[in-house]
Amino acid sequence: MFNVITDPYADGRNVNYSVVSVPNGPTSGNVLQKNIPLIVDTLTFGHLTAVKHGNGRDWWLIIPEEDTNRYYTWLLSPSGVSTPTLQIAGDSLDSGLGMNFFSPNGSKYIRVEQRYINQPGYVAVFDFDRCTGQLSNMQKHTFPDIFNNYGGAVSYNSRYLYVMRSTTIVQFDLLADDIFASEILVAESDLFISGFAPPWFHFAQAGPDGRIYITTAGGRKHLNYINFPNRQGEDCKVIQHGISMEVYNLTIPNFPNFRLGPLDDSSCDTLGLNNHPSARFRWEPENKNLPLRISFTDLSAYEPDEWLWDFGDGTTSQDTNPVHNFPSAGLFNVCLTVSNAYNSSTFCLPVNLEDGGIGVSSKEAFASSASFLLSPNPANASVQLWWAKPTGFDQTLTLVDSKGMVVQTHQIPSGQQQVEIDVQMLPNGIYWIRFGAANGYSEFKKLVVLH
Repeated sequence: MFNVITDPYADGRNVNYSVVSVPNGPTSGNVLQKNIPLIVDTLTFGHLTAVKHGNGRDWWLIIPEEDTNRYYTWLLSPSGVSTPTLQIAGDSLDSGLGMNFFSPNGSKYIRVEQRYINQPGYVAVFDFDRCTGQLSNMQKHTFPDIFNNYGGAVSYNSRYLYVMRSTTIVQFDLLADDIFASEILVAESDLFISGFAPPWFHFAQAGPDGRIYITTAGGRKHLNYINFPNRQGEDCKVIQHGISMEVYNLTIPNFPNFRLGPLDDSSCDTLGLNNHPSARFRWEPENKNLPLRISFTDLSAYEPDEWLWDFGDGTTSQDTNPVHNFPSAGLFNVCLTVSNAYNSSTFCLPVNLEDGGIGVSSKEAFASSASFLLSPNPANASVQLWWAKPTGFDQTLTLVDSKGMVVQTHQIPSGQQQVEIDVQMLPNGIYWIRFGAANGYSEFKKLVVLH
């Protein structure tokens, strides 16, 4: 078994690779081959990027030749590194300061660059074929004004392209007939100073939580972020210097989308992997002045085409990213079920809406509640739950695993003060015990099972 590590060297800007054995995990291997030449050419430095092949397993890697319209592509698979191919796509583009990246669904390859500081920059959008690795249909837009830093990223739903142009952030609709005619200004820098250079928007990276994180050129102790990138226009909500850091930061990693599946029913869908959807979401108040109006952001992967939300208050929704008004403060078990032709997946999170304030979406926020206690925790055989005083109504205890799946249900009649749950047959892991009453009240506790 081996890993292949590629690295574009600054000297000559070539690409070499190394082969590392990993017999018992990623930290136990040996370097079998080192710095094997793969591409000897003058390449655009720092612009190597990757995307999943349409079979859902292998990876395409791509890097442009400097100041041309030629691109090297090659495939990384369990059998090793393929021979790079050189393709011609679109017009010749200047190489320089900026970023190259794919949309999360892998259908678009994007270059955001400027040749030199104090010269106009550009954005170029290509169609990308995940089966063949071919680029096509280049569309280019040159910005009319001069900016000194460029970066970009695409929303989680692969629709909206964001380009950072020093003091502004603009949005483009990748589904529009004319992409660049859809340009919308979504933010202007407030010129907040927290370092030693101008507070310009710079590099960007889409995060696993659906947000887009943005560095500030020149070094800052803050990150900017786009809270709802799936929304059009200013509703995307750019939060400037919203994340504080202990040290100065300039750059940001360029992560590929590891949760991209195969192109089902395509010519390269040859491994039988299929897209089995995986449900996931985050939640937060839509407005701090409306603490019961909650925005839900779908983070599900692997091509779901149906969404069903159960908000735990007797209402449901089939929207992808609903905004829901809860009837009152309290704790609600919200579940999302996503489905497609192959399978369905359910994921649940407790939503704590405190009376007169804004709740916290972290599960750990519920561990401090003292309405019922449990011991031992961690548990290996059974766990005891008890209440300070007998309950005055019928209750349901539900045990949920870390994926949101219900693994046990117990009915607790009115007046009972203690119950024992058998966990001997449960795998090691983190579980959540939900205490729910007929009157709509609910509460959660975290349980660790460790045999």
